[in-house]
Amino acid sequence: MFRLFFIPALTIKFLKRASTQRDVLRWVATVTASGSHGTWQYALAERPTEVRQIIAGEAESAGANSDRSG
Repeated sequence: MFRLFFIPALTIKFLKRASTQRDVLRWVATVTASGSHGTWQYALAERPTEVRQIIAGEAESAGANSDRSG
């Protein structure tokens, strides 16, 4: 018997994104672990207008972390 199974396009998009995010997170962890290129972080911006906010948040977080360690 032949059965047809449909996966909504949104589900495919989600699965591709999840796979890509896993690959990127693995890469970021590897680069950070090597220690020769500093500490890397991963963030996803859904819209270009979010980029500045993400960068500002990461910079603030990095500053807070350096204050604690210094």
